Parts: sequence; C-alpha cells; structure tokens
Amino acid sequence: MATAWPALLEWWYERPRASDDPERKRLRAAVKEELDRPLSASDVAWFAAVLADHDRNRFVLFTLRQGPNTAGVPLLEPLLRAAVYETNPSFNRLFVEPCVRCVGWQTTTQGLLRFLATRSDFEKAGAVNALYWSIGYSNPVIRDSRIKDAVPDPPESEEETPTDTIRRLDTMLLEEFVGNPDIHVRRSIVTWLRKPGDYPPHLRTLAEEARRIALAHPDGFIRGRAEIAYLPRPDTRVEFSPLPHRAPETHAINEPPDR
Repeated sequence: MATAWPALLEWWYERPRASDDPERKRLRAAVKEELDRPLSASDVAWFAAVLADHDRNRFVLFTLRQGPNTAGVPLLEPLLRAAVYETNPSFNRLFVEPCVRCVGWQTTTQGLLRFLATRSDFEKAGAVNALYWSIGYSNPVIRDSRIKDAVPDPPESEEETPTDTIRRLDTMLLEEFVGNPDIHVRRSIVTWLRKPGDYPPHLRTLAEEARRIALAHPDGFIRGRAEIAYLPRPDTRVEFSPLPHRAPETHAINEPPDR
C-alpha cells in the first residue's frame, strides 16, 4: 500500500473543510497526484477498511471526487456496502453517487439487488433505501445535474436491459414486502408500493396482498404511507413522515455479498 494514503487521511481529518482553504487545495492536489496511478490490491483493502469506519469514510468520497470517473471501479463493492450500512437515508446517497459515476445506475442497482436477495434484514432495508438513489439516477436529467462526468450507461448490464432490471426490482420488492415481516424492511419498501392495477398482470395478486398487509399493518409509518399510496384524498394536504430511525448494525461490514 502506498504510505501516502494514511498520511493524506490524517491531513484531511485535521484540516478545516472549507474549499478555499489553501491547505485544502494542496490536499486535493496531493490526492489527485496519488490517483494518477491505479489503486493496488492493498490500496483497495485499505480504502475498504476506511469505508467501514463511519468517522472516516467521507475521506474516500473526497478522494474519489478528485479523480476520474473510473477511480471508484475497484471500490464498487465497498462503496455499495457503505451505502447499505448508512442508517441515514439521505446520507446514503453520498456512497451511491460514486458508484453511478463509475459504472452507471443499472450496475449500481444490480449490486444493491444482490444485498436485497441474499443478506440480513438490516442489509436488505439498507439496500432498499440506497436503491431510491440508484433508480433516481436512471433519469439522465437528474443524473447529469448531479454527476457531471458519469460513465455512459451501456445498453445492458449482466445480460439484462435497464427495463428488465427495473421489472426485477419491482418483483423483488413485492415478494420481500409480502414474505418478510421485518419492520425495517417493510418500512423501507412501503414507499415503493403502487396500486395493484399499476403492475403487470402476473404481479397483481402479489400487489393485492402487499396492499392488504400495508393498510392493516400495526406500524403507523407503514400504514400511513399505504394510505397515501392506496387511499389518496385529493382535497387533503399530504404530509410525508420521515423514515423512522434504523439503529446501526454491530457486526463487520467488510464481508462481500453472496453471489
């Protein structure tokens, strides 16, 4: 591992965060110089460990912003894990954006779907929260306004067209909501639910069951969001409650998702 990275981390951590600070400018220049060479395997392992540290992981985001859009490719899986483990559903966007920047929204979404398919309930809820951002960047207007130099999206990823990925997402979310009673998983998914008639015919029975569960759920957040989705009142002002707090997971996050 290049010994410069730990020193640069300490420099970043100790300096004021103002972008016009001369020391900050020198730091950005030093990081850019380090990124002129590819990250080694030991570099990647070091960055993965930093991404797993909530107090220091913003340094990785700072670093990637100084390099080309491809700089984050070796860190895709650690970035996805950081997005999944971030308990603030607004801050997780910070880890999704560099993924979209380096591989596109579809590949980022497919990576998050692996968490939804195979991991713990904590990780599933985190993956659904992060999917909000990756799917949002499927809109080129939104993506281009936030990520100036994102790689062009390929016509398909993992032998799946973008439309196929979104269809698979819809199916997985319905199946998970109906089949998984975990409160945080259902809270994360309920905001994605649509009226049964908005789904293709083969999903409408599942969508009806999701509707039944959501409207009768004892949790106020789930029930309230379901009422907004299924029982709209055009003459009533709608107030969206924020997603309830999700306590941080305590076990290690460096283990890659099952394939």
